[in-house]
Amino acid sequence: MEEKVKQKLVQYQQIEEQLKQFNNFFQELNEKSAEISGVIQALEDLKKTPTDKKILVPIASGIFIQGVLKDNKEAVLTVGEGVCARKTIDETKKLLNKRLMDVEAHKAEVARIIQQLGEVEIQLEEELEKYV
Repeated sequence: MEEKVKQKLVQYQQIEEQLKQFNNFFQELNEKSAEISGVIQALEDLKKTPTDKKILVPIASGIFIQGVLKDNKEAVLTVGEGVCARKTIDETKKLLNKRLMDVEAHKAEVARIIQQLGEVEIQLEEELEKYV
């Protein structure tokens, strides 16, 4: 019986660790989703901004330089290591919306796994309480 309790306790600890990892991953996906949504909104705002208007250009987290908007119709995207391509704002938004859909699909799958692990964790808790 003592061996059975040890096994269940080890199982419980493993499930707890997996839950922690999946919750962290879910949080990362939430942040990625918010980031993509923010970029889509920024592109929409940029499209409405008149050319030759002064804007702040981010060069690092929380660091900006002043610039002048010369083109509000296209964006330059990194498509590979050291390779960039010009896309219209609408094409760029379409790509970003696809990425957003992929992230949301991953979030749904991770949420499903978290729920399953949570159910197993509850079941193990109940089984372990019998031995207390």
